[in-house]
Amino acid sequence: MTNTGLDKPLSIGSSDDLQAYAERVIESSGVPAVSLAAWKDGRLYEGAVGCLNLDTGVEATTDSIFQIGSITKVFTACLLMKLVEDGRLDLDTPVVQALRDFSIADQAAAKEITVRQLLNHTSGIAGDYFTDDNHDDGPHIARFIDRCSQLPLVHPVGASFSYSNVAFAVAGRMVEKCLGISWFDAMEELIFTPLGMDHAICRPAEVIKYRTAIGHIADYESPGSWKTSSGKYTCFGQSPAGTTPTMKAKDLITFARAHMSGGLTEEGKRWLTSETITQMHQPTVRFPATQMAMDNAMGLGWFLQTDPKSGRRFYQHGGATNGQLAMLRIFPDTDSCFALLMNAQCPMTYNRMIIDLTQAVGGMEPQLFSDRPEISMSPEELAPFEGCFTAYAGDYHFAVKENRLTYHYEDSVDEDSTRTGFLKPIGHMCFLPCDEDGAVAPGTSAFRFITSINKNRPKQLFAALRLFTREEN
Repeated sequence: MTNTGLDKPLSIGSSDDLQAYAERVIESSGVPAVSLAAWKDGRLYEGAVGCLNLDTGVEATTDSIFQIGSITKVFTACLLMKLVEDGRLDLDTPVVQALRDFSIADQAAAKEITVRQLLNHTSGIAGDYFTDDNHDDGPHIARFIDRCSQLPLVHPVGASFSYSNVAFAVAGRMVEKCLGISWFDAMEELIFTPLGMDHAICRPAEVIKYRTAIGHIADYESPGSWKTSSGKYTCFGQSPAGTTPTMKAKDLITFARAHMSGGLTEEGKRWLTSETITQMHQPTVRFPATQMAMDNAMGLGWFLQTDPKSGRRFYQHGGATNGQLAMLRIFPDTDSCFALLMNAQCPMTYNRMIIDLTQAVGGMEPQLFSDRPEISMSPEELAPFEGCFTAYAGDYHFAVKENRLTYHYEDSVDEDSTRTGFLKPIGHMCFLPCDEDGAVAPGTSAFRFITSINKNRPKQLFAALRLFTREEN
């Protein structure tokens, strides 16, 4: 289940290449199903194989739909940018001008947060708040925003970067207030329909119309096997952040091509202005690199990565839901892109495929942190990193044991999502999660400790795109 075995390089030149690659992924990794699509050299390539639901045995095809998770945030950003185009909003408009009752625990801070800060994760709003609203009726997003009134800040407004799901739920609610329709209607009327995304849905009730993937998680009672997840959506109120949208891989390519063409549909009709598209792809804030030796920045909705040596850039967004993973990555200088959808919570296979597709579609081989050699640190040098670093979603506990730094993560959202392991130093205040033998899976993201206060003792941790703060005794 954990070894992809994808030693044969991926090359895309014929119509069957992605299909053959998808088959190798399933055979070597054991994940239930994958669906892939790529646009390269003016041509679409697709491949899908596996089982959408191990309980029913339904086979995956290229028309199968998977959850796209947080890739949805780029869609929500496009809706807000449409409002900016129409003059209904300005990027530096305070949120409270459109949502007069918007509030968080720090009411003064709530009045400062702008539209731009929602879209580039600098609002400071604690982002990993998920309510159990799956059985509720009515305006889920509006009700969810009301429930956010006591959420804390993880950093002062605009002072730093920390990934926030809640910020995009707020953005989705702004769309509703400005347009007078639901976010779900806006997605359909302003994105899916004009772009011709014929298998894209955002309403959970509509999945019955399609061949739909369900998520899978590791079956620890049967090592090496998978079992279906609960099938529950994480939180309907967080739909604008990515909990409900579902589509086939080709739909993501269609969306990506609209961005690559400067806002035109495949038929050449104007969807967004070229100025809007350019603005979404411009850096607004930088943050520490954790996976690749790239210059990392946030645009509006998009993550932007630039190779410091070649100057080449790609922009992307990934997604994760209940047992599903997704990635959309665009290479603007070669007018190419790929979409990856997988119905299993298997980061090793997911990262390996992203590496392969980046090389085959974009012609790029970024230097991975996971390839960096370990540097030597004594127990005394590791000691300043001991302690608890906390965020709204969970806590990291670090301790030096047998001359090695260990970590334990406790998730406050999902009690079953705990992680324990070792960390090996690879640079200044930079560590990679590894197993007991020091092995690191390709594409593993690093932990970056930041803001030293004394004797090299870090005050904050940047991990999984979130900012964690040391808990002082």
